[in-house]
Amino acid sequence: MNYEKEKIPVYYFTGTGNSMFIARDVAREINGEIVNIASLMKEDEIFVESDSLGFCFPIYDFKPAQIMLDFIKKIKNLENKYIFAFGTYGIAASKAIELFSDKIEEAGG
Repeated sequence: MNYEKEKIPVYYFTGTGNSMFIARDVAREINGEIVNIASLMKEDEIFVESDSLGFCFPIYDFKPAQIMLDFIKKIKNLENKYIFAFGTYGIAASKAIELFSDKIEEAGG
């Protein structure tokens, strides 16, 4: 993985700003760029050019925010990508990241 040449998108959804701050800090460390998924939800299909991508989102009711699950269905080329995810939560994450991973596999990743 060549972090110096590739801008890695870190897609985020935030309700209070916490996930945006984490996405920004992660992107800074990996030469990435943050992308607010709210700006892409009107798109029918999304294609990711980089070999890697990340997600950062709040965990609501022990699962990923629904908008994240809807968003990953729009990405049409998840296969063979390195994917990482961060979830923010106040009390317990439960199995939210595991559920998110399952949904990425369902979407083709």
